[in-house]
Amino acid sequence: MVIDASVWVAAFLPYEPNHKAAQRCIAELSTSSEPTELPTLALVETCGAIARRTNSADAAQQIRQFLVSQHWISFFAVDSGLVSVASDIAINHKLRGADAIYVALAKMRSQPLISLDAEIIQRSKSIVECQVLGRD
Repeated sequence: MVIDASVWVAAFLPYEPNHKAAQRCIAELSTSSEPTELPTLALVETCGAIARRTNSADAAQQIRQFLVSQHWISFFAVDSGLVSVASDIAINHKLRGADAIYVALAKMRSQPLISLDAEIIQRSKSIVECQVLGRD
């Protein structure tokens, strides 16, 4: 599974819409045999969002440490191969750059994409299997 930042942010911030659904998803993935794969960009997006929304660098640092310490999460560098595929996806499906990175990783790794972002789901469902979390 490739999980975009919208799910991580919702899981970590209790006042976010769909917090409970995101937490359930993360808990299930942490004990699943399914691989959880993230672009390294997920760290930047998630930690930046946490820092902005909580106004706490410490909270963002704790989230980063949590993510990188999880044995069930594999991180993939945003290298030239991923960027090339993501650029084509962004151009042809009119996705934001960061969103295209998640879709490209899901495509390259033959993994489903999990997101709370309706736009990324709508625009990428012809490229990869997409799963929208159940709402709280």
